[in-house]
Amino acid sequence: MIRAGHQALAGRNDIRAGIARVREWLALGLVRIAPGACPNLLEEVQRYKYDTDPRHSRSELPVDEYNHGLAALRYLVMGLPRPKARMEGDRVTTPQDKQVAERLARRRYLWNTPDVWRNVSFQ
Repeated sequence: MIRAGHQALAGRNDIRAGIARVREWLALGLVRIAPGACPNLLEEVQRYKYDTDPRHSRSELPVDEYNHGLAALRYLVMGLPRPKARMEGDRVTTPQDKQVAERLARRRYLWNTPDVWRNVSFQ
């Protein structure tokens, strides 16, 4: 990448932090998988597992199998800026706050409206 003139930055490779961030983004609705869009990723989710042997120090880490797509999702989310938390009852005091609130309301509407996703085609 550097030879091609691109800037290369060190990745955030902490697996536990990455898994926590992906869970956070899923819970907030910031990451969604459109039906039929990522069959291999969804297959990996079904096979994803943790080491259950208490003798292994890696017991809090997932088994390193069937995880390439999930690792890519983790790297993607870790590379994005964290969303600023806004609770439902937050007061809107500045024009910038109002813009952010309107944008979040539009995003929530789009994410939570099944008709928006029904006819999406990924080719």
